[in-house]
Amino acid sequence: MGIEVQSIRLLLLAKKLGVDFTDTLTIGRQNMMVSERQVATAFADFDMALDDGRCARVAGTDDPFSTAIFSELGAKQIDAMDISDYEGARVIHDLNTPLDEQHHGKFSLVLDGGTLEHVFNCPTALASYMMLPRVGGHLIIAVPANNEMGHGFYQFSPEFFFRTLSPENGYAIRGLFVAPIFTERSWLMVRDPAVMKRRVGYNGWQMPTYVFVIAERIADVIPFGRPPQQSDYAVEWASAEMGIDPKASAHSVPRGLASAAIAHARKFAPTSVLDWAKDMREKRKRPDPDSLIALDPGTSAVAQVANAYR
Repeated sequence: MGIEVQSIRLLLLAKKLGVDFTDTLTIGRQNMMVSERQVATAFADFDMALDDGRCARVAGTDDPFSTAIFSELGAKQIDAMDISDYEGARVIHDLNTPLDEQHHGKFSLVLDGGTLEHVFNCPTALASYMMLPRVGGHLIIAVPANNEMGHGFYQFSPEFFFRTLSPENGYAIRGLFVAPIFTERSWLMVRDPAVMKRRVGYNGWQMPTYVFVIAERIADVIPFGRPPQQSDYAVEWASAEMGIDPKASAHSVPRGLASAAIAHARKFAPTSVLDWAKDMREKRKRPDPDSLIALDPGTSAVAQVANAYR
């Protein structure tokens, strides 16, 4: 678990979006995995320039853990939760089991910088995370999406977080992104598959790609009173109950159909059929530019993100 350059940009974006870092809990002690130059560039991009000494401290020259960056972001109390205290965690808990109520609602911010994928009872762990912030507080998560097979038990999709960190579970998404880590490349801002009425997927960067989530706790609700369902299946089931053919909707077209149609139609089909097949293939492209929007993290991105997740 650790904070690399993209994670720093995520934390800086969260700060600019109004996240309160006063009482911060990290899931595990977070090691700093950045250079002083990366720290300086990231803070400058968010109009929060640091002098050389502060950049060095944030990069971990004095302390390899993340205390300095959270202090820079306004933390007055910084705690860590772990299964043991071997790295100095003060909240000791096995995330495979439900969280004790004494920890509910104690923090303004909870950060998982790469733990959830390592916990076998993943829904139990996420439900515990969701009980830790107070109402009005935030949960920030950075976990693998692609190209990390073997790193942990799981890799995650945006759909997982849109369906779990939802109003019925007491949360609202304030930003959800996919980003290649250990690099300063741009991100993709992700739109909710339920809003797009189709699956939102990404097959891209040939490097570890993470899902970044900023979510606000908006109500004191015990999570998962009803198990979350994947949105496109929920639409199909609802359509079937109303007597509507669920396969008639565009998002249900099999992924290989467009390519197969093109190959077959080229032999004898009129231009209109070829155009239809090409259009279907374009609609199934990953990344879908309507669902995944390029984002260059920095001060100029703050309003764009705030408007996208109102």
